[in-house]
Amino acid sequence: MKMTRSEELRRLVEAIGPGNIWRPICDDDGNMLVEGAGHDAESLPESPPEHIDFSGKSVVDLGCNVGTFVCRAARLGARKAAGIDIDSNLVRCAEILAVQEGVDNVEFMVCDFNSPPEEKFDVAMMFDIIGNTTIGNGQMHTFIKIMENWAAKELIISLKPVCKARKHFHKTPQEFCELFPTENMDGECFYPVREAVDFLGGRGWELKTDLPEGYETCGMKMLLHFVRS
Repeated sequence: MKMTRSEELRRLVEAIGPGNIWRPICDDDGNMLVEGAGHDAESLPESPPEHIDFSGKSVVDLGCNVGTFVCRAARLGARKAAGIDIDSNLVRCAEILAVQEGVDNVEFMVCDFNSPPEEKFDVAMMFDIIGNTTIGNGQMHTFIKIMENWAAKELIISLKPVCKARKHFHKTPQEFCELFPTENMDGECFYPVREAVDFLGGRGWELKTDLPEGYETCGMKMLLHFVRS
C-alpha cells in the first residue's frame, strides 16, 4: 500500500534525525514533525532586505537541507530555483515539502557541491554551512570559493559576526591562527563577517548589506549579500 505524503515525511524525518534537519517540518494536517535545529531568524526572511531582488534570476542553494530557502526564493520571484544536497533523504524531503507548499518552479538534486555546472546560476546561497566546524577547520575560504564556482553575479551567505577560539573551535587563538592565518582575530575573538568582506573584496565582490552599528555584539547569524563589482 502506497504511503501518504505525511507518512513518507514521518519516515524521512526518522531516517534523517531531528538534529540534521535545520528548519521546521509539518505534515499535511499542520502537525509539527520536527522543529528544526536552525534558528528561524538566522537566514533569508520571508520579505528579503530591499537590496536583494530575486526577480527573474536563477538561484541555487548549496546544501539546501529540506529546501526551505529554495522554495522561498521561488516565491520571491526567482525564474529558476534549485537546491542541492548530498543526502538523498533530505532531497526527497525537500521535494515533498515543495509540493506541500504548492511551489512548482523548483528543482532538487542529490549532488556534491564540489561539482559545479558548466553554466553558473545568477545567485548562489549557502545557509548554516559556514559555521563553527567549517571555520574551526580553517575551511571558510574553501567554502566561499565553492560558492563562486556556482554563481555568476551574486552570493548570499549566513555568517556569525563573532566566534571565540576556545568556546567555538576548541583551540587556542594561536592554534587557530596557525591553521587559518587571519588579520580578523582579536584575542579570543574571530570575526567571520569581517573575514568574508575582506576575502571576497579582494576577489572582486562588493558587500551590499548594510552592517548595523554594534552588529558584532550579536551572536545570531547575519545574512550577507555580495555582488560582483
